[in-house]
Amino acid sequence: MLKILIADDHQIVRRGLQMTIDAEKDMRVVGEAENGAQVLALIKKHKPDVVLMDMQMPEMDGVDALKQVRVEFPVLPVLILTTFSDDAHIYAALRAGASGFLLKEMNGDDLIAAIRGAAQGKPQLHPDIARRLMSRAPMPDDPFESLTGRERDILKLIAKGEAIKKLRLN
Repeated sequence: MLKILIADDHQIVRRGLQMTIDAEKDMRVVGEAENGAQVLALIKKHKPDVVLMDMQMPEMDGVDALKQVRVEFPVLPVLILTTFSDDAHIYAALRAGASGFLLKEMNGDDLIAAIRGAAQGKPQLHPDIARRLMSRAPMPDDPFESLTGRERDILKLIAKGEAIKKLRLN
């Protein structure tokens, strides 16, 4: 049974998440925090397998709460579930150690799949976020593109095991 802790300042959101999660046979919500300051104490009390946490909460936001969680629970999966999809929020959460970044617009089945994936140690990103991050990822240049045709031929011969002496470099 996967134990889930929800941290969100909106009671209606917590209730909706709880109904979605508790409908699963292998999951249950073990605690709810209405602000970031409550998260660490509830983790210690309920020992969840996964934490779902909003970014914007009173007393302590999700990033600061996550930083505290990482000190005492460095491998506990913490999924950020938010409406904010701007780069500043995404990078702040990932730098703080989030196991995933999800958007509240996702459907319940995708959320359940993300929770299960996080519990298995797999990073979770909303598809729109993953697409954006991938489009910006630095791609190394192909080192062979800058070689001349002759240099490529020589490299192929070396790869075949030809002796250096047999290669005519002229």
